[in-house]
Amino acid sequence: MSARAPFTGTYRLQMHAGFTLADARELVPYLDALGVSHAYTSPVLAARPESQHGYDVIDPSRLNPELGDQEALGSFAEALHVRKMGWLLDIVPNHMAASPFNRYWDDVLRHGLRSTYAHWFDVAWNAPGPLYGRVMLPVLGDELDAVMSRDELRLSHENGEYRLRYFDHSFPIDPSTLSKLYAATGGAVGKVAADPAGVIEALSSGETAQQRLRALVKAQHYSLSFWRRAPAHINYRRFFEINDLVAVRQEDPKVFEATHALILEWVEQGLLDGVRVDHVDGLFDPAGYLQRLRQSLDERAASHGAHPPIYVEKILEHDERLRDGWPVAGTTGYEVLNDIEAVLIDARGSERIEGIYRQMLGLGERGPYFRDVARHAKQYMLRHSFEADVRRVARLITPVLRRRDPQAVASQRALRSVMMQLAAAFPVYRSYLTGGAVAAEDRALVERAEAAAREVGIVDAALLARVTDVLLREDQSDSGDIAQLRRNAIALFQQTTSPAMAKGIEDTALYMYAPLASLNEVGGTPDRDISNALERLHEGASERRAGWPTSMVCTFTHDTKRSADVRARLDVLSEIPDEWAKAVAEWQQMTRGARRKVRGRYEPDSNTEYLLYQALLGTWPHDRPDDGTDLSADAREGLRERLEEYIVKAAREAKMRTSWVEPNAPFEDALRAYVATLLGDEGPFLSSVARLASEVTRPGMWNALARITIHLATPGVPDVYQGGELWSFALVDPDNRRPVDYALRRKFLDELQSRFDNAAPNARADYLRELLHGVEDGRLKMHLTRQLLRLRRSHPRLFLEGNYAPIESAGDQSRHLIAFARALSGEAAIAVATRLSRTLTGGGGPPIGDIWGETRVFLPEPLTPISRWTCVVSGHSVEVARDAAAAGLRVSDVLRHLPVALLVRGD
Repeated sequence: MSARAPFTGTYRLQMHAGFTLADARELVPYLDALGVSHAYTSPVLAARPESQHGYDVIDPSRLNPELGDQEALGSFAEALHVRKMGWLLDIVPNHMAASPFNRYWDDVLRHGLRSTYAHWFDVAWNAPGPLYGRVMLPVLGDELDAVMSRDELRLSHENGEYRLRYFDHSFPIDPSTLSKLYAATGGAVGKVAADPAGVIEALSSGETAQQRLRALVKAQHYSLSFWRRAPAHINYRRFFEINDLVAVRQEDPKVFEATHALILEWVEQGLLDGVRVDHVDGLFDPAGYLQRLRQSLDERAASHGAHPPIYVEKILEHDERLRDGWPVAGTTGYEVLNDIEAVLIDARGSERIEGIYRQMLGLGERGPYFRDVARHAKQYMLRHSFEADVRRVARLITPVLRRRDPQAVASQRALRSVMMQLAAAFPVYRSYLTGGAVAAEDRALVERAEAAAREVGIVDAALLARVTDVLLREDQSDSGDIAQLRRNAIALFQQTTSPAMAKGIEDTALYMYAPLASLNEVGGTPDRDISNALERLHEGASERRAGWPTSMVCTFTHDTKRSADVRARLDVLSEIPDEWAKAVAEWQQMTRGARRKVRGRYEPDSNTEYLLYQALLGTWPHDRPDDGTDLSADAREGLRERLEEYIVKAAREAKMRTSWVEPNAPFEDALRAYVATLLGDEGPFLSSVARLASEVTRPGMWNALARITIHLATPGVPDVYQGGELWSFALVDPDNRRPVDYALRRKFLDELQSRFDNAAPNARADYLRELLHGVEDGRLKMHLTRQLLRLRRSHPRLFLEGNYAPIESAGDQSRHLIAFARALSGEAAIAVATRLSRTLTGGGGPPIGDIWGETRVFLPEPLTPISRWTCVVSGHSVEVARDAAAAGLRVSDVLRHLPVALLVRGD
């Protein structure tokens, strides 16, 4: 087996029936030429038929047949390895599909606690009442009695077995229950398997047929229930609030072994080079799981001397750090995404936009700010989606409280209220308490949450203190059973704070409060202070280099709310807040007639309307002349389809007028009609949007080039999302999962190789001017991405181990610079990028050359002996200017040809 390169740059591929392992195999030469070190795929284990993402695994012991067979997998891996590249796989340990296609789950439903797989899934088998020993299945459109009275539930025989059928749903039947019922009708039990038609006829006919069917349903190991009962009563833990994704108990070593066997086999065979763990915070004991995974990977990879890295999808809040003891290479990098975003935004302009937004919504000085909206959203989700989890935590913790203080037993209602308020106040996704010794970080988090819950003032303070005591203090007098209940309660509480944060913040609050939507991203805190964004960027990079030098760095993923390029364009609004305010006021007036009256109020509401304006501006077609002309009919139709889908999803996520659980059809119809009217034909509204788009499109592209430069030069392993090497103006999924035109990308890459790599210096300069002048076609973005990825791959130690140093600057335009150096053992690189270019240039022109005046950047002390530097993006060289005070570079020379540069020593 040939030696493989270290992780220097990954490329995310979304695998599904429309993009298979064979397609990925064909893409390998392109990825190699782009400079990628590792193909990074979405899950490839057997998933539900026609799955578009692979997170709904049905069988971890099989490859997804829709993606190809083992030979196709081997061919894909071999294609990578012969080029000294590798494969990083996204794995899903937290949950599986609760589906009849999942034979493990189906067996649990058929046999209940007698099933071989009953211990696989996180089911509260001891739930009180009628659910004791049964699984609640909230799939019915009405109460069971009503469903049965309409004969919507029937007995069927499918693929050699009896099942209950409810429209598209199919449920297994415990064979013993069917035999008993058939015998009660006088039938011969021996005919049950041999005569299905006769059995069904006997059980389904006559005056007592419905009673027999009811008895059969009641005898099963599951309880068919009205779907509206799920939030409060479901007795299995889900992935967030998705009923058909059931949590897996990875804390059980046997479950871990069974669900990871195939993945580990691929590691042992040398096919797989690393894993990314999805939703690590959903696990019972993340640290324990990761230790087991680390050991298993190392054992299997030992024969070929590898050490496959583990990356965790862990959302870190802006003041949170990854736990030092975790045996991982790092996170997937959302914390870096938000640090980079902040430096591209004018802090004062952003503050001005928030004032404009609050004025438009009539919030004033006393109305809710983001922190209030976020707390309300988390409380809402805990009350309306995760009440069953809170109830379960309360049941588990009650005996522990009773044991510690028998005289102060609280009602379950009061206890649930305390647990909800404490979870809603949690400042991060979760803590990592185990029931034993408490780490300082965990104690601080719980105490912060307790203090915040007290501040709200609607919680029983004494009971809150007792609950906090149980979380943080191990009582040596606790019996074995009580100690285990405490550990389970602590784990489940932490498994509840995580989805409360994810759904409350990411999928609710970020849609409810969005003054500048580019700040409303996964892991982002829109109300964070960004006045010191540049300092925080450098601090974060230095910390990452010191602690997690191989952590992933992302700017655009399958989960982001907007693509990096959309955010880069919206960031420009912070530089022209008054123009944005004027445009919004004009658009509201122009589109007033497009609103519909729904239940006494005109829709859409102001927040939804404002969010739509940002989405429209962010996705406005960019490959047009800046003359304010309107869109073609085809372009309008394409935008209409995308924006209708987006704004309905956004409104459902906000849960202010409609939601996924309670769709408000008249409101949603009004939204669709509003979008259709706005994009229906040419007119003053679209002309006005076009004019503002022409103001922000090119400055947004300069922002995007700056982002790429930081992304690919900062400490860590950068990830490029599929297709993102060209412009990608995408909204949240499914918009960001549209097919990628790789034929165009191959064409552009071939051109770059012939017209830049193999060209004479003068021809190169002419070509760069062409790329800059035609920046809208994306070739310049691809060129920058390719040059930096290839540099990283050819100098891995420099970028994975090299020191990081912010570079100081001086001059009238120094606030518009981002610069830093990487250095290691004689190798060195300097990144220079432009920020706030709209303010710098006064328009959309490129921020290059003499516009920088006498602004300089100064070399850090270790690099001062170097007298000449060469830009790997443009190919031109820059001489160091020295005086008595310092050695530096004139920015007008460094950025002579392009708005960004990556310099390497040229002497």
